[in-house]
Amino acid sequence: MKKYENSIEAISDLPQCIFTNMPSLLRPISEDGKWPLCLELPNIFLFEPIIISSESTENPQEPEDPSLFHQPRESRCKSITACSHTDKKHYAKNMCNNCYHRFGRNKLAWACSHPERQHYAKGKCQLCYLQDYHRSKVFGKRRKIRSLKDTEDNNSN
Repeated sequence: MKKYENSIEAISDLPQCIFTNMPSLLRPISEDGKWPLCLELPNIFLFEPIIISSESTENPQEPEDPSLFHQPRESRCKSITACSHTDKKHYAKNMCNNCYHRFGRNKLAWACSHPERQHYAKGKCQLCYLQDYHRSKVFGKRRKIRSLKDTEDNNSN
């Protein structure tokens, strides 16, 4: 087995292959514009392992300009400015959760008999929406029970 001084010599000695010549994926070398068809993986045992000396790990050199690596993170943390609860977590419209649900919502219900109340869900106020929700749950269960009884009666006949 031939020993190589660096990995570039080892790669240049291998046949043209998509695994050893990654730039060939972007710009094929052949004239007809096709990629190399060598599908063999490169032999990892041809390359020498990189040895890091203990001196370089003990005394790492500081970069000349520390601002290159220690840039302040520019995260957009919302702060509460529209209500007096600055210690609480931001929810929406610069308010905490409680204040937003009291003062921040401005849509009115349009699909129920209470157009003066605030919109809760599906165009309804909270009272009408919860009535419809629980009614559908109760009647939905009754329908299922009826359909099960009907199928049992039909099967028994």
